[in-house]
Amino acid sequence: MPIRIDVRADIHKAARELGLLRAQVLPIAAKAINVSMAKADVAVKAEMQRVFDRPTPWTLKSYRILKYAKPAPGKLFGIVGFKDFGALGGEGKGQRNTSLASYYLQPQMAGGPRPAKGLEREMRAVGMLGNNEFLVPSRFMKLDQYGNVGRGVVNAVRANLRTMRFDPASQTPRGGPRRKVSAKKFSMFYFTRRGVRGQRLTAIWQRFTGGHAVPAFIVVAAAPSYRKRFDQAPVVQREVDKNFRPEFEAAYARAVATAR
Repeated sequence: MPIRIDVRADIHKAARELGLLRAQVLPIAAKAINVSMAKADVAVKAEMQRVFDRPTPWTLKSYRILKYAKPAPGKLFGIVGFKDFGALGGEGKGQRNTSLASYYLQPQMAGGPRPAKGLEREMRAVGMLGNNEFLVPSRFMKLDQYGNVGRGVVNAVRANLRTMRFDPASQTPRGGPRRKVSAKKFSMFYFTRRGVRGQRLTAIWQRFTGGHAVPAFIVVAAAPSYRKRFDQAPVVQREVDKNFRPEFEAAYARAVATAR
């Protein structure tokens, strides 16, 4: 959820101590809030890099300042959080989209089982997976530099398993790449369920030229569960508590120097 930075009590206290009028307070307070938010943004991203294993640049950039404070009554607050909330035009409004950082990081922020990913939802829709079944990459699956399954691999699985509309001529999802693949690098993904024709695993297999195949994704009967690892709120609050008053006084000093 986005974090609203509202320091009205601190503003009133600082204004009283400095003998400021309301008109003088607004621009000074707005500047101090915005600078404090910028520092909180940096601190949260540093915390994400500390907690998570190689977070992608896209994930880090998804966290940002969503709303800046303005020097006007009722607008002396700011909001920081994941950009998919802010893009919808309202604080705390999200949407069910598995590509959004706030969606796939939710189990890490709140703890508990992770929600279904896009490929899992598609396989459920065509009857391949049950509602309580999830995919886990096997030890044979090559992960990218961030520890994730590459998008190209996922799209190839979608095409081979026909879980979405695709172009039969290219064997890729409609609108995807249509480059030719050499026979040496050719692979095909297929799905098997345990117990059918002697199969020992319910899995998505990757088959290579020559007939050799390895399990790419293993199907498990319960959602992978996570403990709570990341909490933006205390990081933001710590940075605001540390920075707002010094920034308010610095902005006040600049305003006084400019007025002379």
